[in-house]
Amino acid sequence: MAIYGDIKKELRGDIVQQFQTDPATMVFVGQIDTAGTGITLTAADTCVYYSENFNYATYEQSLSRIHRIGQRHPCTYIHLVAEKTVDELILKSLAAKEDLAKTIVDDWRQFF
Repeated sequence: MAIYGDIKKELRGDIVQQFQTDPATMVFVGQIDTAGTGITLTAADTCVYYSENFNYATYEQSLSRIHRIGQRHPCTYIHLVAEKTVDELILKSLAAKEDLAKTIVDDWRQFF
């Protein structure tokens, strides 16, 4: 099953439902921007990223697609990133944004 930009929004729910309920459907392919928000993929326990996105909020949303209430297995996230590529820089940027977000959430009183 796959969700990408050319798949109409009204068809995406059926695709997700098939992945969630049909044991014969073992792979779901989705782009972060088209399958990253508003869906639950607890039938999966492994997420492989082959392309990165600078938007931290979108990235976090995509991580939570498989790690939601109802998930019964440990979740694994794999990033396919080659050295000295744009994706390597993006992944480092996302890590820095995550650190900043955690600092602000945990220590917000320092900033106000």
